[in-house]
Amino acid sequence: MARTAVKIAISLPKVRVEHLRAIQTRERKSLSAVVDQALADWLKRREHAEMEQQYREYYATEASHKTHRRLAREMAAAAAWPED
Repeated sequence: MARTAVKIAISLPKVRVEHLRAIQTRERKSLSAVVDQALADWLKRREHAEMEQQYREYYATEASHKTHRRLAREMAAAAAWPED
């Protein structure tokens, strides 16, 4: 049977470990579950921030504005109301 988890060793400041243990106790979860959730949340925020940065960079160029306007016009023309 394949393992779905991998055991690793990390070093953290004592104060951070104490904070993790407090969350572990309060939420009645394993330390691994608390760390996994924290890491998943951090990775999601990081991915979102990277996507926002790419979005800003794309729309910061004049060429992208022209392309966007052209595509918007094409989409509007394709969705024009039929005449009665």
